[in-house]
Parts: sequence; C-alpha cells; structure tokens
Amino acid sequence: GNGSNIQGLTSIKAGVTSISSVISYADFVKLVTSLDPAYAANARLAFSTATMGEVLEILDANGRPIFVPYTDAASVKAGFSGGILGYPVAMNQYLPAVTAGSVSVQFGDFEQGYSLREVKPGIRVKFLDQLYAATNEVAYVAFARVGGNVLSAGTPPILSLTTYNPASS
Repeated sequence: GNGSNIQGLTSIKAGVTSISSVISYADFVKLVTSLDPAYAANARLAFSTATMGEVLEILDANGRPIFVPYTDAASVKAGFSGGILGYPVAMNQYLPAVTAGSVSVQFGDFEQGYSLREVKPGIRVKFLDQLYAATNEVAYVAFARVGGNVLSAGTPPILSLTTYNPASS
C-alpha cells in the first residue's frame, strides 16, 4: 500500500503558535498550560533530535536549562530522554526541525489522541523458495494491513507548537 490510510500526527494543527521563528521557554509554558487537564496525567512532549539541539540551548529565567536529562534506566528503557517542565520527552524523528511555520513540537496524551488499527489476520509471512532456487537461496516477504487516525472528541488530546511564519502574516 501507499500508507494513505494512516493519518500522520503532523496533521495536528491545534495548539500554540510561537511569536517568533524560534522556540522559547514561554512557548513551552503556553503549550503545557493549553492542554486540557483531563489529558495531563499521561502527557508527554515529542520532537526530533534536530529540535532537541535547539531545546538544549533554552534556559529559564534563572539561567538553568529547561531540559533535564533522565539518567535512570527505567525512563531511558521506556523511550524517554529527559523532561521539560515535569513532562517526559520522547523523540519523534518524523517531526520537522524548527523552521518558520513548522510543527516541530507536540504535547499531549498520545494514547488518547491516536488510534492505530491492525486488520486481521495480522502480519502474514510468505516463504519464497522457488523464486531463488537456481542460486540455492530463499526469501521471506511480510504483509500487514494497518490504519491509523488522529482522535479528538471535543478538546484535542494532542497539541502542536507551530513556529511563527512571517510570510503568512
């Protein structure tokens, strides 16, 4: 398939727009405080490693970095690299780097905000022994049908931080 039956998380536009083409501490505060409290318990931030490079340079009013790296094995094993404003950060390489008008940071309860559906019978594996018989090789091909959709029943469980684009003003 061509993947058109899976709606990407980058399609989520609800949230906060930065006042400049770079992200700041104030942008993270606005994003975190804009989420409906019903989704805050399982909320996390997500952005790419390209965005992480910029986040590592952001300081609070006291000159401390807003990103606090996790050092405990359980958090790292769960896929979190650290935290911002008390919320864990997960890397999502599908989110773009910070550029004017981009959605480079997302925040929310991704379990409540996205549904991934697997169509039965699940993953099917085919064994291809005759195709490569002349060279005494075998091949395996796997097939799976899946679909995904962003969920929102009123207030969105996932918000995006969009950087300011002066061209759209």
